[in-house]
Amino acid sequence: MATVWGVPSADPLTKAHARRLAWLVGLGVAVAIPASLAVWIAVGGLRDWEPIHTARVANVSGALLLTTAVFGPLLLRRFPRPDRLRGFVMSWFALSTFVSCTWQLPLILFNDAITGAEVTTGNLPRFISWWGYGSADTHYGTVSSYMVASEMGWLVGMGTGLTGLLLLLRGRTRPGYLLMGVGGALQAYNATYYVFQSGVVEKWDNVATDSWIGPFLYFGLGALWPAAALTASVICLRFFVPGSSPAR
Repeated sequence: MATVWGVPSADPLTKAHARRLAWLVGLGVAVAIPASLAVWIAVGGLRDWEPIHTARVANVSGALLLTTAVFGPLLLRRFPRPDRLRGFVMSWFALSTFVSCTWQLPLILFNDAITGAEVTTGNLPRFISWWGYGSADTHYGTVSSYMVASEMGWLVGMGTGLTGLLLLLRGRTRPGYLLMGVGGALQAYNATYYVFQSGVVEKWDNVATDSWIGPFLYFGLGALWPAAALTASVICLRFFVPGSSPAR
């Protein structure tokens, strides 16, 4: 049976598709987002913006690029629909793991260094990604106990999905899709609960309202994570059930 990325399938991804996915997600996350942050740092310096305003604007740009990287695999129309769905779930669990390891976990592990840094233009290049969202959501800005607990819940779902992805890459297709489906559902529940719990308990007092950027970042990213995770979960569970894979 043919394999692509180690996944046995009667209808595997082609090498061209795998390369296109790698370029799309890799360039988006490793090149486009850092380049965008650098551009906004330069613009903020030329316009003499406050560092927090620069960070917020840069994070809006980064959020839009991240959305493109997450859902872009579904838009590769030259490839069959089942292959696009399979590529999306693979890239989602890899991408969500990468973001957690490079953004959420460092914020928790190096809390004092990030939240305690002096807010200056000189420190902006080091902390721009955390200052942007952290200034929009005080839970992340102060690394509250609720934020840490929420992230631990996210890691459970992420770890479950990543385990499923590794099984899938090793050829264990059905248990891989099952764990990825469960992991995506846990991620979606966790991200949705975080947003609505803040609304029910705190009336969203944690969201900055001094400009439109605060609510945009909070609710925009608050919608992106559960939407992507739920989409991945549904796709994986459909692939898991024999005979239910979406038609071309």
